[in-house]
Amino acid sequence: MQDYRIFSFHSQRFPDPAATNDRLHLMGFKTVWMIDPAPKVLEDDDVYTAGLAGEHFTLASNSEPFVGSVWAGPSCFPDFTRSETCAWWGDLYANFMAAGIDGVWNDMNEPAVFDTISKTMPETCWHRGDDTLPAAPHSMYHNVYGMLMVKASREGILKANPDKRPFVLTRSNFMGGHRYAATWTGDNTANWTDLARSIPMVLSLSLSGQLMSGPDIGGFIDDSEGDPELFARWMGIGCLLPFARAHAAEGTIDKEPWSFGEVCEATCRRAIESRYRLLPYLYTCAWRAHRDGAPIASPVFYADPIDASLRDENRAFLIGEDLMAVCDVTPKNRPGSIADVRTPDGWRRIELTDADPDLPELRLCPGRAIPIGPVVQHSGQQDDAPLTILAALDADGEAEGLLYEDDGEGFGFESGAYRLTKVLVKNNELLLEHVNGDRAFGRSLDQLSLRIV
Repeated sequence: MQDYRIFSFHSQRFPDPAATNDRLHLMGFKTVWMIDPAPKVLEDDDVYTAGLAGEHFTLASNSEPFVGSVWAGPSCFPDFTRSETCAWWGDLYANFMAAGIDGVWNDMNEPAVFDTISKTMPETCWHRGDDTLPAAPHSMYHNVYGMLMVKASREGILKANPDKRPFVLTRSNFMGGHRYAATWTGDNTANWTDLARSIPMVLSLSLSGQLMSGPDIGGFIDDSEGDPELFARWMGIGCLLPFARAHAAEGTIDKEPWSFGEVCEATCRRAIESRYRLLPYLYTCAWRAHRDGAPIASPVFYADPIDASLRDENRAFLIGEDLMAVCDVTPKNRPGSIADVRTPDGWRRIELTDADPDLPELRLCPGRAIPIGPVVQHSGQQDDAPLTILAALDADGEAEGLLYEDDGEGFGFESGAYRLTKVLVKNNELLLEHVNGDRAFGRSLDQLSLRIV
């Protein structure tokens, strides 16, 4: 941003953001740019002056726009309880998205305020509401402020790009906010405790309906325990969670995989390759989540609700219904190992890349079959690539699974532009049954191979 002004680009670092995005797109990258909630108080800032003129800001107890310091310094905060304010905010995205931006990250939207004791907006601030939401103090709306913001953001992004599914990421959300944004678990610490915590945090969010979530891989702040072993282990776990992103605070050590040496880099490469190979299965899980709210990541007791010993196991989790990740969250020089993790019986060990002791064990449920793709450098390379059906046969020598496919971008799936295929394995042969959808989408039998584990 230019001087932390929202909806702006740094004139020297990003002099031509559209050209930057074009170059990144040619290499297979998608770009997600940050927008905080609070415009900077400056008479020459268009967002601030328009917000002031439209009476779009939350009021302080003196009935003037509340001013609090964030990264930009003194800033005002939109009142997202007003429909007019939400529409104004959404329209700000039109020119922003026109620069070729693929997604938006709404940060600091608790809202964070640096110069108050509570580090957020005082509860005495006033929201004016409208015919939809009542006027009330901030104490009533604090917990939903972030959700109201990302709802307005999503609606604006969708208006700017009506033929493309919006991607919005938020730090603050509320029950029901999964309709508008993915989330992450906030500013965590680069230590083994927070690595272990990241799994139950994501599972708790999943059970609360926030299905697309994940931690800052590697830890955001504090490098007291940050080392190659921690980073490699965290990358292996994080790449199997629904939302996967490495992140670090300014002033901390470099946290790119290659920053920790060749051994760590090799483990991280295998972890990322595993995620890419799982994309067809993860996408099918995402479709199920969209259809009926089924978690993408869930606790292992989902696999066997009767087994009470599984109910407090936080070192393993299910990916969809068919795949399980078993994780080691302790360093090699401390007690504890993957052998202590409680898991359902009978699941079959699988390998997606070369074996690596710092990666979680992956196990496939007996009687289930999942689609996996080849190793690629970006998701676009997998669009028409042949897939492998990985099957773990049951006692009758059979397995089944699902494969969901569509164009990956727009809303055509809502009118039938998709294919849902039931995968069957019988007598060591692969059979397909196209359940519904457009036959123009999806792989045929000669684009699939079978591997039994």
